[in-house]
Amino acid sequence: MRLAFLFISIFIFFPPFLASASVVINEIFYDASGSDEKHEWLEVYNPVSVTYDLSGWKFFEASVQHSLTLSQGSFSLSSESYAVIVDDASTFLNDYPSFSGNLYDSTFSLSNTGEQISLLDGPSGNTIDSVTYSSSWGG
Repeated sequence: MRLAFLFISIFIFFPPFLASASVVINEIFYDASGSDEKHEWLEVYNPVSVTYDLSGWKFFEASVQHSLTLSQGSFSLSSESYAVIVDDASTFLNDYPSFSGNLYDSTFSLSNTGEQISLLDGPSGNTIDSVTYSSSWGG
């Protein structure tokens, strides 16, 4: 329910941006029940009619650029497709065993109170999308 609220909130508050944006961060799971360790993830979405190669892209949080390692699927993110960036691929697949999409493993620890996170392209390091989330959104 909270993730649905986050997803809807992003589309309500940023529709003009999304109309011209490339890959966007559209879901953030930062506060799992119990221990967050290895259970956190974020989902990215490609709303445009261009396929992106995410190899070399980075996830930025807590002043650190985190590399993405392909765990399942492909680095190719086609139009209207989703991919998930996870703190730990094995844990994610245990939590969501039917997941069959693009899965990128990384190492990070999202703040439960909120922070700014960004998706950076590989060659230039340009910010592709950035979101500042808050604990008031629900995790």
